[in-house]
Amino acid sequence: MSQRKTFKKGKVFLNFQVLRLIGQGGFADIYHVRERKTDQKYALKVESKSNQKKTLQLEESVFYALGDSPFFPKFIRSGETPKYRYYLLECLGPSLTVVRKKLPDNTYTISSTLLLGIHMLRCIEKFHRAGYIHRDIKPGNFLIRPSRQHPLALIDYGLARLHMNPETNLPIEPRSKAGFAGTCKYASLNAHEYHDLGRRDDLISWFYSMIELAKGSLPWGDITKREDVYNMKLNITKEELCKGLPEEFISLWRTIMQYEYATEPNYRLLLSFLVQAMTKTDATFDDQYDWELLDKEEKEHISVIPIDAPLDEEPYVPGEGQLLPCVVPGDEDEYIIEENKKKCCSCLPCNIC
Repeated sequence: MSQRKTFKKGKVFLNFQVLRLIGQGGFADIYHVRERKTDQKYALKVESKSNQKKTLQLEESVFYALGDSPFFPKFIRSGETPKYRYYLLECLGPSLTVVRKKLPDNTYTISSTLLLGIHMLRCIEKFHRAGYIHRDIKPGNFLIRPSRQHPLALIDYGLARLHMNPETNLPIEPRSKAGFAGTCKYASLNAHEYHDLGRRDDLISWFYSMIELAKGSLPWGDITKREDVYNMKLNITKEELCKGLPEEFISLWRTIMQYEYATEPNYRLLLSFLVQAMTKTDATFDDQYDWELLDKEEKEHISVIPIDAPLDEEPYVPGEGQLLPCVVPGDEDEYIIEENKKKCCSCLPCNIC
């Protein structure tokens, strides 16, 4: 947590009155504020101009690339004062990490883990489609939105990097050596080895995030030395990492680990593994999220907005065209042989027939 001086409750910043501090990053603070003229509530992110990295300017450029999307907070406007840069966003609920720490054993149920895994993946795919990689995917960067169609929004683009060349629509050539980017606990081995990161690395962080949601911690969660975390990630087996979870987690891991820097991930296949795991564990898209089962006082303590979705809103359910046969790349030959035994023609599994 930053030691810099923060705004006190009640402070007036331009036309906004500070209601409470709701988050802190490496260089910026986030406040729940009320616009005095309209009484409208917002999230205000403020950065001192003494920060030479100008993180908020970078984030603003990413917001423009993302456009207006329910997968991300709604960007209202930005500005600056002699001392600060700031921007204004819609107010959202707490992060998945804040909620997890209020749940029994600090863990999500497998139903919520799988549902949240799906919605995190949707946010990440949308981010990648805009040409960027996030480079800091973690539960703390997904905020709750009171919706069953879009219950999560991906935040914090201070480490985001343009990945796709807008002229060629191909991945930008990786640098020979890059600095470490991300949060050590969720970072890929590539990040630890100072490689330029690609879409696969966001997905590795996504996978680690799901493990933490389901188990309450990662095997290296209490280790502070980056080198020790790296060695543990390097040596742990997928079976140990996924112990106690649906077997589809191993399939997810095997699939992601086959991706290279420039690989375009098969998001539909990754989604399909999670949907299959839902079927096997009797989870449904109508299931309540774990935070909806918290009592009213707990919800009000962790959130500045109501976080229960409208009762009459239908949940997001992927259509058949969004799903693929759950086969890990490299295992297709065995799968095709088995499928052809069931068919009366030579047609192979596809999304057309």
